[in-house]
Amino acid sequence: MNTENTGKLIVIDDNAFVLETTSLLLSGYGFEVVSCTDPEDALKKIGSEAFDAVITDIKMPHMSGIDLLTRVVSMKKNLPVILMTAYAELDVAIEAIKLGTFDFIIKPYKPEYLLFSVKKAVNYHRLVEMEKNYKLKLEEDVKSRTA
Repeated sequence: MNTENTGKLIVIDDNAFVLETTSLLLSGYGFEVVSCTDPEDALKKIGSEAFDAVITDIKMPHMSGIDLLTRVVSMKKNLPVILMTAYAELDVAIEAIKLGTFDFIIKPYKPEYLLFSVKKAVNYHRLVEMEKNYKLKLEEDVKSRTA
């Protein structure tokens, strides 16, 4: 396996087998992976830790992936959320896109597609963070030079 990837991911799925295999696959490719079966626990971790992307199932018993997406977007607007589902429903996919999902993956997924999507999400997040930090630095420089 290629271990040149870096980035911290959180994977959320109520199915322990899917959670473990997805987490092992991504960690095998060099990502740091935090696994959660409970969306509420995941939200606490997202609020207190820095992640580069969120990968979550849509159909879960206590909170849907769509509800989780909405809460993540309200907490951390630029954090990419990848939704996974075994049920390819067009209306759910459209709703997810309108709410700001980064990608939509149908299970069972091809490992190379998941890896491509995660790499793209991590790179996007890093670019957004770099731009945000650059703007803050620029503002500080302008303030210090005009003060």
